Formats: sequence, structure tokens, C-alpha cells
Amino acid sequence: MRWYVVVSVALFGFSHAEFGAWNVLSAATLGLVFFPLVLKTRSLWPAIVAHAMGNLDSYGVLNWIR
Repeated sequence: MRWYVVVSVALFGFSHAEFGAWNVLSAATLGLVFFPLVLKTRSLWPAIVAHAMGNLDSYGVLNWIR
């Protein structure tokens, strides 16, 4: 199971490499949060929604909605 976590987190992190090294690290850290979410729900959708909400928050869209 540990290798699945390492590979999954590394792939998620490196998929954000175009945005710089800091994003690889932060994406990998979020991958550690999303991985148990996927395992618990047995679905990618909660992680996809959490990722989308994080993106919206980083662009300030959630502040605009409130």
C-alpha cells in the first residue's frame, strides 16, 4: 500500500511541474490529503471537487461568491 501512496502522490505532484518546483511540492502535499479521501469514498469525485474548490479559492472566486 505504501508504494501506491508514493507513486500516486508523486504523479499528482509532477503533473503540476509546469507551474514550478513549489507547486510540485504543494501538489504532492495535497495528494497526501486526497489519497485517503479517495480510498475512503472509493471514488475520485470527492478529490476532484476538492481540487476544483482549491483552484477556485486560489483565484479568489470563492470570495467573490460570498
